[in-house]
Amino acid sequence: MAVNKDSTGYIIIFSIIVCAFFSLALSVVQTVVKEAQDKNSRGYMYFNILKVFGVKVYQDEAKSKKISAEEIQKLFKTHIEEIMLDSDGNVVTEFEVKGQTFPASFVNMSKSMKKDKTYKPVFIFKNKDGVVTQYGIPILGNGLWGPMWGFFSIKADMKTVAGITFYKHIETPGLGAEVDKEWFQKQYRDPENPKSIRNAEGKLVDFNLIKGGVKAKFNHDDPRVKNSVDGISGATITSVRLNGYLNKDLRTYEKLYFGKLYTNLKKEKK
Repeated sequence: MAVNKDSTGYIIIFSIIVCAFFSLALSVVQTVVKEAQDKNSRGYMYFNILKVFGVKVYQDEAKSKKISAEEIQKLFKTHIEEIMLDSDGNVVTEFEVKGQTFPASFVNMSKSMKKDKTYKPVFIFKNKDGVVTQYGIPILGNGLWGPMWGFFSIKADMKTVAGITFYKHIETPGLGAEVDKEWFQKQYRDPENPKSIRNAEGKLVDFNLIKGGVKAKFNHDDPRVKNSVDGISGATITSVRLNGYLNKDLRTYEKLYFGKLYTNLKKEKK
């Protein structure tokens, strides 16, 4: 029997089939795209975490040519151990995101979770012999125009600053955006002029960007020189706010984790 393609029933059934087909196709495409986006997002986080620990992540830094995604993932798995702390300093192994349970990891945290700072990731860097040499934490706070997302690291002595990096912000090019530049970040990992988050007595102190420069502000023998780096000319608000949220994050981690490790280190030396 011939099918009447002009009938209302045929048109309705045909429309349903076409809609179902394209809905399914769109769903498949969205799934594939999301998986690719999630993979790229994880790779970008791994890249920046490795970078704050001083790992070589560029084939050609002058051209900003990164090593491959496979190499980044391998380096991360080889050298980085991650633990997640709750607001009481307890280690958390999983958490819930939008009704789903995930392994407790920074890359699995939603944007709102990162902003709320309910969970505190700690990245532990181990050298090729498996010895812990550095600790890293995420840092987050408002700059002049919006949130500044980055990482900060210290050495295993729990006082010497090892690095800083930013992976997302909207600060002004040539001003606040100088936080991305080598001259700025090098201050945090200069072996000839090491910086510290502690004073001579071992107490955690504020670590600050200094407007006008450290040398202009302090005498060379002033102990605060060790706890300061040069601020960014013309970016006073960015510098002040970076001081604020960095030190707030450091005080939080000192209470939950760093302070205990530092106390244990002092006991071992006695």
